[in-house]
Amino acid sequence: MLLRPSALRVIAKKGLNQSSMKAEEAKQDQLQKEKKPSNYLDDLPIEIGPEKIRFTQEEIIQIIKEEYFYLQSTVDKYDDKAITIKSWSISFSIVVLGSGLVGSNKHLFLLACLSSILFWIMETYWKVFQKSFYGRIYDIEKFLNGKKMKKFRLVNTTGSFNFNLKKNLSSSSNWFKVMFSPQVMLPHFVITCISMVAWIYQMLHS
Repeated sequence: MLLRPSALRVIAKKGLNQSSMKAEEAKQDQLQKEKKPSNYLDDLPIEIGPEKIRFTQEEIIQIIKEEYFYLQSTVDKYDDKAITIKSWSISFSIVVLGSGLVGSNKHLFLLACLSSILFWIMETYWKVFQKSFYGRIYDIEKFLNGKKMKKFRLVNTTGSFNFNLKKNLSSSSNWFKVMFSPQVMLPHFVITCISMVAWIYQMLHS
């Protein structure tokens, strides 16, 4: 059966209309995907007891932003504490070493050595505490950059800190790695060496 030219034109016109409609729908879908910030920012179910609370994307961004800046502020405070510990170590060691030189008391050199080691250990622990916050900071940065993650918990500051702290303290290699890092070992290592050399010298010449 042969179709008339007019019928052929109608069929072709319908086919073109359907193709253009499909192309327009695909274009709209692509635009929606581009507008969407990230697959991670869909409404996120948070379990609190037997119920669930759902947050909008704006609320999620605001909560994560506040947590991120809180963590950054906390990390900066640990740096301030580390500087304070270093200043204590230097001040105490100078006084004790000076007293040892003036009074030729070898025990004061040993005291300066031991006190420097104690300040060194104290700062190491502070640095380990500080590093335990880094894991959560990295998770938030990866989340906001849209990188694939197996799991992301909204507001997990304490849980992440406790997990990383236990991990850092359970590994002696990690602990000594922090202790002998340049930003931690100085000036304690130098003071310890000077005090030890002075104590040994006094022991040999007394």
